[in-house]
Order: sequence, then structure tokens, then C-alpha cells
Amino acid sequence: MPDSVLVSDAVAGLINSHFLKSVTDTRGVILEANDLFCRLSEYPREELIGRPHSIIKSGYHSAAFFRQFWQTIEEHQVWHGEICNRAKSGRLYWVDTFVMPCRLANGEKGYLSIRYDITPLKELQSAVDNHSSAIDRKNQRLNQIAFALAHEVRAPLANMLAIVDGIEQGMISGDQLPRILVALKKQAHEADRLFEKIMQSAVPDAGSSV
Repeated sequence: MPDSVLVSDAVAGLINSHFLKSVTDTRGVILEANDLFCRLSEYPREELIGRPHSIIKSGYHSAAFFRQFWQTIEEHQVWHGEICNRAKSGRLYWVDTFVMPCRLANGEKGYLSIRYDITPLKELQSAVDNHSSAIDRKNQRLNQIAFALAHEVRAPLANMLAIVDGIEQGMISGDQLPRILVALKKQAHEADRLFEKIMQSAVPDAGSSV
């Protein structure tokens, strides 16, 4: 047996063992589907053969996405990208996909698709993105608190410091002291009220994980 045939068989075996493989005609009708494709899509082979590849379409991608996809392979180029598909149960899964023109057994043109399941990676990326978004929201809230503390609570605190300085420097007479103490207490209550208001606004809404 020629070495080229052995290599071809080895490559085919490798693809079938580790990658999802399918062959379609130029309309996208499935002509072949290997075991991994059937397993991940949850469709038995007899339900895939003769059906358009859109049977696993998820609805995630835009029409422009598929226009670019078809334009590439119809121009005899290899298309490579990530596609979100929908299994028979409705579960979404992601595959890193190569689609290329090929010659069918009858001599007609077709398309060969080779895919690799990247669903766990996409789920991890989603979890990281969600975590990053939560951190961003927390940082934004902390910035709002810092701004409010600097601009709202600072005013009554400044007034209290001015009153204390006046007392220390003897600028306030004894008969003025009761009135000044009332003003000082008023400013302290105002600072406390503003601080409480700011802290309440910093508490996450009920049911929020942030």
C-alpha cells in the first residue's frame, strides 16, 4: 500500500477521533456526519443526512455573519471562525470551525467542515467577563461614594472645623457659645445624615450579586 494512502487514512482517522466532521452539497444539505458531530448535536445520523445544516442553527449569529461565510467558501477559500450551534435538546454549544470546498464522490462540488468543541472555553470566558463586569460596577459605585463624600459631607465638616477654630482662637465670646454649640451640633447631624444617605445608596439592590 502506498505511503500516501497510509498517511491519508491516518489523517482521516485522527479527524474522526477528535473533530466534528460533516460534508454538505453547495446548498448546505448534509451528506456525511461523523460520530462526534452526531454526539455533540444530539441528532442521530439518520436525522442529519439529507437535512440542511441550518438544523443546528442557533440564531446567535447575524445575517451578515452568514453572508460573509458563504461568500468566502463560494470563492473557493477556507473559512475559519467560531460558531454557536444549537443541539437537539436546545442546548447551545460552540465550535471552532474550518469550512473548505471539496470534491464529492460523484465529482460535484461540496463543502467539508471540520470543527472542534470549544464550549468549555466559551463558558469560562463568559464567567470571567461577568466577574469583570461585577468588579467594574463595584468600582463605579465606590467612585460615586468617594465623590459624594468629597463634595457633600465635606461642607458640614468644613463648617464644624471653622466653628472649632473660632472657639480655639477666642473669637467667640461666652454668651455666644450656646448658640455656637447649637450650630456645631446641627452641622454634625447634617454630616451624619449625608453620610447615612451615601452609605444607603451604596448598598446593592435586593437580589443583586454585586
